[in-house]
Amino acid sequence: MGYTLVARKTHHRVLIFGIFLASLALALVGFFPAIKKVLTAYSLAYYTYRPAAIVQPMDTSALPPAVAVPVLMYHGVIKNTDDSNTTIQHFIADMEMLKRNGYQSITVAQLDQFYQGIFTLPPKPIVITFDDGRKDSYYTTDDILKKLGYSATIFVASGPTIDGNSFYLTFDELKKMKATGRWEIEAHGRYSHRKIPIVKNPSAEIDYGRYLTSKVYLAKKGRLETDAEFKKRVENDYINSINDLRTNVGVTSRYFAIPLNDYGQQPISNYDQAVPFNEYLIKKYFNLAFIQANNSDNVLNFSLPPYNFKSDNPYRVKRIEMKNMSAADLLSILEKEAPVPPRLALSGSAIQPEDYDPNALAGIATTTAQGFSIQARTENYNGQVLFGKPYWQNYAVTAQLQRVAGRSAVLIFDYKDSKNYMSFGLTDNGYFLTSTVNDVRKNIRTDGVNKNAKSTFAQPFEFKAEVKNGTVNCYFNGKIVYANVPIPLSSGEAGVKVWDNTLKAQALVKTLRITPL
Repeated sequence: MGYTLVARKTHHRVLIFGIFLASLALALVGFFPAIKKVLTAYSLAYYTYRPAAIVQPMDTSALPPAVAVPVLMYHGVIKNTDDSNTTIQHFIADMEMLKRNGYQSITVAQLDQFYQGIFTLPPKPIVITFDDGRKDSYYTTDDILKKLGYSATIFVASGPTIDGNSFYLTFDELKKMKATGRWEIEAHGRYSHRKIPIVKNPSAEIDYGRYLTSKVYLAKKGRLETDAEFKKRVENDYINSINDLRTNVGVTSRYFAIPLNDYGQQPISNYDQAVPFNEYLIKKYFNLAFIQANNSDNVLNFSLPPYNFKSDNPYRVKRIEMKNMSAADLLSILEKEAPVPPRLALSGSAIQPEDYDPNALAGIATTTAQGFSIQARTENYNGQVLFGKPYWQNYAVTAQLQRVAGRSAVLIFDYKDSKNYMSFGLTDNGYFLTSTVNDVRKNIRTDGVNKNAKSTFAQPFEFKAEVKNGTVNCYFNGKIVYANVPIPLSSGEAGVKVWDNTLKAQALVKTLRITPL
């Protein structure tokens, strides 16, 4: 079969003129490589996904609802490998792997509802996001998402679109995406990615700051912005970003991807109030804000845990930057970091290095048949060891100890980091229950005085804390010391600490158990 092109005689001139224009364009492209680059770089064909085989999803119907959500972050999805984006083949491998392993995409709006407690997660949820609003985030991925039944969110920096930069999606294209039902369109600032001069005559990289986090140098006035000028310019960028999407796409954005992963906390900023002011604005205008969990230069290096829990800060929703991370590595991260219930049982020499948290470790010695030794670091006379996960909550932790040296032994629980944790302990003066929140230590209870503390402390003993729904019961050798005490923290790791003010403290931990309540 074929087709026949029938042209009337009156159309010959049009046809000849069209051939002439096409020939001229080809000639210009041949003679001017820069023109060729412009014509090809920003003109993307819609990629058609043809899977090599049917992707059969895992049956997750017998699994319980999830308690936390990982979020993926992409930028461009392109044909050839580079250091900043993801190849089409990598993206296909990621999506097919997720589908085979039973992951179901949820929208950012549903993630917001999860934080509010009004949405039940599927057994294996995933959120797929793209930053900047580039054409190569949509044209190369949409058919893949469509055929695998996935949705995605694109965070749009609206300034380049307004300026007519053809590398970015137009507002008409964004409306088309929205109409598919697969795409959420959300905010990423208007000019928030721009570099701004922060000195009189900028000549090096260090002479430029970031739009939302630094004061700009006003050359005509010969000075930096005032606080008021900075705040007005920055707030206008948030407002304009929202208005651009509302006016041109019909979207009222409630979610924000923090540009360059920077509230102003990075040393590039020249204004020490950039962090609290940006945090104030984001909370004023949005329900959720997104940051990055891993390192851009090495995406397998994580500084934050990849899963997001209901109790987490909704203005610090963590995302996994993908670039060209392999699908196998992604699956390994998702499975290794997947939430597990608070359950642990260690005794004698059974402890292994993988059991405890090395990032929260101050000192641990070799194990023996009787248990494992915790010893102080030389510089501060105390040491600790922690177990579990930062998201563990509603659990009982029990530790059997034998003091070797030092004035106090402490059971730690709800440990978020070195500045946020709970302590139930015994010194040579008696019992205590304290909280440390944002590095501020507060005595919650000190009235459980043990008159025989010194003699009791010399013998093996057992600590226990039952932590549930924001309260704690504390026990010593099976007897309750503090009952139903409200506490300010609600989740975290658990462990043991030893302390002395003049010598290196040390204790032998015979057993340590964590069980869910």
